[in-house]
Amino acid sequence: MSELTHTLKELGFYCGIKQELYLQDTGQYTSLIIEGIQKGSDILYDFYKQTFYPRYPNSVTVYGEQMTEQELVERVKRYLLNRRIYLQERNDNL
Repeated sequence: MSELTHTLKELGFYCGIKQELYLQDTGQYTSLIIEGIQKGSDILYDFYKQTFYPRYPNSVTVYGEQMTEQELVERVKRYLLNRRIYLQERNDNL
């Protein structure tokens, strides 16, 4: 298992294709998606959220494009931390 795959697994992602596709379901219709794209000798990663609405057009929110492994891991960790804080604040206000 690559270091990236191991790190993303610890963050709750599952590996679709090693170093190419990682997914995490965050809701009934929503997934976080990481895609690796070969650029020369490097692999660069896109990180986005996609919502698959049953009767409406899909929604995509991009959090990062063409990132190195290190940039990707930092961005994913920051996103998950912000999401955890948001959900905690939302629950505290209910």
